[in-house]
Amino acid sequence: MKIINKEQVNSCLTSYEIEITKKTFESSIDKAYKDIAKEVKIDGFRKGKAPRIILQNLYKIDSQPILETASEDFVGKKFDDIVKLFEKEPYGQVSYDIISSDLTSEDGNIVIKFNVPGEPIVELGDYKGIEVTKYSKTVSNEEVDKEIELLVSKQTKVEPVLDRGIASGDTVFVEMTENGSDTTTTETFIIDGKSARIDKIFIGMEQGDDKKEVKFTFPKEYINPKFAGTSGIFDIRIKNIYNSNEPEVNDEWVKEMFKDAPTPEPIDTVTNLKEYMKKNMQEQINSSFDNMFKNNILDKIVENASVEYPEAMLEQRIKGKFEQFSNYLKQQNMKMEDYMKMYQLTPEMMYNEFKQTEDVSLKRTLVGAKIVEIEKMEPTEEEINAEITKKAKERNSTFEAFKEMVEKNPYFDGMIKDEIVNVKFMDFLIANANISEEEYDETKALAENIEKSTEDLPKAKSSKKTKKQED
Repeated sequence: MKIINKEQVNSCLTSYEIEITKKTFESSIDKAYKDIAKEVKIDGFRKGKAPRIILQNLYKIDSQPILETASEDFVGKKFDDIVKLFEKEPYGQVSYDIISSDLTSEDGNIVIKFNVPGEPIVELGDYKGIEVTKYSKTVSNEEVDKEIELLVSKQTKVEPVLDRGIASGDTVFVEMTENGSDTTTTETFIIDGKSARIDKIFIGMEQGDDKKEVKFTFPKEYINPKFAGTSGIFDIRIKNIYNSNEPEVNDEWVKEMFKDAPTPEPIDTVTNLKEYMKKNMQEQINSSFDNMFKNNILDKIVENASVEYPEAMLEQRIKGKFEQFSNYLKQQNMKMEDYMKMYQLTPEMMYNEFKQTEDVSLKRTLVGAKIVEIEKMEPTEEEINAEITKKAKERNSTFEAFKEMVEKNPYFDGMIKDEIVNVKFMDFLIANANISEEEYDETKALAENIEKSTEDLPKAKSSKKTKKQED
């Protein structure tokens, strides 16, 4: 094997064209014919038993099936030897293509081009003194009440009404046929007092009752856009009546709901429930804003940096994302095809979404690793022992036993060191940032997002005329 051509495709990708003699490639060619023999049926021979000389009449030595199968076998077996020809170790998965082949003669050869990803190139800009805002938000009593309303709605039982007429609070399914039309549609109404005219038409009617030529005006916000805000004359028939049996929020209901809940303190009153929910909601909001704050620091540092990486790194992460998401769907008893159909997605749309998120994630990782390298953020023995003590306690183990397990298992050893470095890294960024604190304003944030989303839209040409044009 020898390199006959080298090309620096870009900063992070080098291609090598390697010539391989037929003699060196022969065992893989033979393997390719044996593999194909197992798949094809040749008259007079059992499957897998046809000799190569017979198969060569069907598949020439330079045919695509033979070359692809033989190349896969050769690269798999000789990869370590191939890598020794490269100037540097590959930084990611190596791809290859067959450039040419002439294997019909004994002194023939095959040329394979290997695309070798190189190390990412990261040039840092300013990563100290970053201007960043840390937002906070206090959970209001109104937000807690809304969360309790949501909890109540999940516990509400919807039951059919068969023994009485329509009353306030019922949901009604009504068959409606407009005068002059042969089409009957089923429309839904909630008898909630918001429309006295509608309530008057329906209240007291029972399942199966009908009325002819009813003058009917639909609310402007009606769910069916065909009828929203329109009026007409309809024949109506009550198809179904349902009543929502909503539980009353009191101490008894709370006590029953949370009697088996694994909470630190008993939740047996409405007051306790509100306090518990407010605390939990506040913790979730604090965590969300803390993550947003940290990501904003890192994203601004990434903006200041120049980052180049081999495409293979990103493709590998996208592939992993697809596999991870596919496994998640399997746990939900759903296939990827069904998920895409449900949400009207195409493989290309999902690929582009994963590509965008993984590009951000990869740049954060590479920039972070560069800062860790420059600032020499290595975990100390004391920090490692402190983390081992913490994890041993969480697992009801002793320090000695857990440390022995970590030292024997490179995965756990690396995980603990990475966790320590990650904490040091983020503490470093926060300590060196210029932080302003601000109460989160949802209206302001929405306006900023709208403005940002329209920045890249094409701008309309000005219709203003110059004085010369007017003249």
